[in-house]
Amino acid sequence: MKVYKKKTVLSPWVTLVEKTVELQSGPATFHCFHQNDYVAVLAVREDGKIPIVRQFRLGIEKFGWELPGGLVDDGQTPLQACYQELHEEVGLRGEEAYSLGAHFPDGGRLENKIHSFLVTATSDPRFEPEPDVEPSFVDWSTLMKMIEDGEFASALHLSTLFLANRHPQFQRIVRSL
Repeated sequence: MKVYKKKTVLSPWVTLVEKTVELQSGPATFHCFHQNDYVAVLAVREDGKIPIVRQFRLGIEKFGWELPGGLVDDGQTPLQACYQELHEEVGLRGEEAYSLGAHFPDGGRLENKIHSFLVTATSDPRFEPEPDVEPSFVDWSTLMKMIEDGEFASALHLSTLFLANRHPQFQRIVRSL
């Protein structure tokens, strides 16, 4: 199958990609976005609490709760991004990190992947919160209630919770929850 691409850089974070594909029925044109990969981190602090962050999300035009995470910068590994976002957003230093895999957030419109991690972490007493990012620390039952109530509703981050729950180290890490 032949694919012809035309790229239009929209910002430092996203490129519009027009793709014309030769299908059996003839050529078809589609659009998708190229951007750096994502990371999402389910961390457990030394007291058993899970960090979450509240941020404004333009796509849904409201504030929402989600796991710490962000984009993998150029030249950075997903694990480095995991540790960086964990520290920047909630003031934690990663100890043990377990990769939960890399998956496609939306194969129909996005070219990137999301790398999910399960991490044990300790607090940095010198932490200063980022502007416009509200960190909070919750226990497992509170997080589950937030999901049920629709307060924590990012599918990408829900998938990270699912993957973590299936990881062999999950029970050991969250035993105190």
